[in-house]
Amino acid sequence: MALLVDLLDHAPSGSGRAIVGLVALVFVLNILFWSTKYCTVSGSPVAGRKWWFEPLILTRYRFLLNGWSVTQAGWDQYGDRIFTIARPDSNVTVLPPRYLDELQNLPDTKLNGIEALAADMGDEYSGISILTGTHLTFNVVRNKLTPKMPAIITPLMEELEDALKIELPDSKEWVAVDLGNVFTRFVSRLTTRVWVGKELSRNDGWHTDNIRTVENIFMTAIVLRFVPPALHPIVGALLPTRGRIREGIKKVQSYLVPLIEERRRRQAELGTVPEEEEDVLQWLMDGASEEESSAENLTERYVYSVIGSLYTVSGALTDCLLDLAEHPEHVEPLRQELRQVMAESGGKWERGTAAKLVKMDSFMKESLRTNAPSPFSQKRIVKEELTLSDGLKLPAGAYVCMIDQSAIGRGPDKFDGFRYAGMRQDPGFMTKYQYTSTDRDHLTFGHGRLACPGRFVASLEMKMVLAAMLERYEVSFHPSGKGGVRPQKIQLLELAFHNPASRVYLRQRHQTKE
Repeated sequence: MALLVDLLDHAPSGSGRAIVGLVALVFVLNILFWSTKYCTVSGSPVAGRKWWFEPLILTRYRFLLNGWSVTQAGWDQYGDRIFTIARPDSNVTVLPPRYLDELQNLPDTKLNGIEALAADMGDEYSGISILTGTHLTFNVVRNKLTPKMPAIITPLMEELEDALKIELPDSKEWVAVDLGNVFTRFVSRLTTRVWVGKELSRNDGWHTDNIRTVENIFMTAIVLRFVPPALHPIVGALLPTRGRIREGIKKVQSYLVPLIEERRRRQAELGTVPEEEEDVLQWLMDGASEEESSAENLTERYVYSVIGSLYTVSGALTDCLLDLAEHPEHVEPLRQELRQVMAESGGKWERGTAAKLVKMDSFMKESLRTNAPSPFSQKRIVKEELTLSDGLKLPAGAYVCMIDQSAIGRGPDKFDGFRYAGMRQDPGFMTKYQYTSTDRDHLTFGHGRLACPGRFVASLEMKMVLAAMLERYEVSFHPSGKGGVRPQKIQLLELAFHNPASRVYLRQRHQTKE
């Protein structure tokens, strides 16, 4: 509900009552005219239904506020069978993990992941539909950025050092900090440096406008998730966030369009691309089709492409810091590993530094397991009827997904930050249990052809940030440095995110070099 409160807080004067009235009207219309553009799979029972005669509208709105528990109940009851999640906006068919290998590499013409993403993120009403029908950004990140990771280590460290000075408190006393906001700005700076270059990575206005635009995209998407697609044209037209998205895009374009145009002018004069301009933006410019190649289109594509990095990576970093505060017994072993690895490289980050931080990698993976942003993975829209090897028919127009078993279902309850480091001592499992590894038991990043291509860069950035935080700061839930209670996440639908009102406490370590 925090998103609705935020929506009302930021609404133009006089529109708050209209939004409240809209929500009430939408609920009534849902009861009278509920519909979905996604069909169900035959023989798929509905999870979370209290009684066989319960109106499905009640089941849908139970999922709105209790999505995780409904999903858990469905998994416990039907985990080895297909079952349906009745969301307020659609029906989602959950497939058991035995189908993963069969489905993971099917082409977009049969199972489309980008369309499922767009449907969950507001589609044309948020503007994210610009990403459908193309794999431009995906291919650039996978085929260009990931192989170039050694070359971005120095720029990332340079950017991180500057961010640490500006975004974090310079105090040896405990200071209340909004970690989510701090890490969002960290990630915005690091992402901008790699994607666009130093000129904008140090521009505070750029980060503010970009982050606000992404926030409005998320708020638009969440509100539209409350209602069926048939009502999206009405609700979408009345949402104030939709106008703020358009305004935000124009502001971001005011920074990036001139930069793109200047690059093209300079490169036309030189007849080549200068080495300092070999970045993600340049690869997008080079790989864009005629339809995608305008500076305005590339700017919009940037905004919607970095949504995942801004909030997924900053959220994961926040979870790691909270886990360090809750499980302080991990802090000193992590610092010892960091000191040893950095000593081997002369105190500098090199090509192999991140890979040597095995305990840190394990801690990050355990934090992700116990703080997953969603239990859903492998979300796809079925584009043509499929008959699977056991005879199960997936009709065209169905929305299907799988459950991330590392987030829900059958994982251990106790937090053990070095769980995966222990598993990796077996030579056969050295790569299986890395933070970035995916398999049927670890689907947070997806799996197969459309597994998240940015997870490798994200892992590198997270290790750099966590290393800096371990070296320089202590973290606590209480201003005394002892005790306190971990801030609880907000769960809405199948999502979980940090409460923007929560704070933790940081202070600089008295000894920053050891």
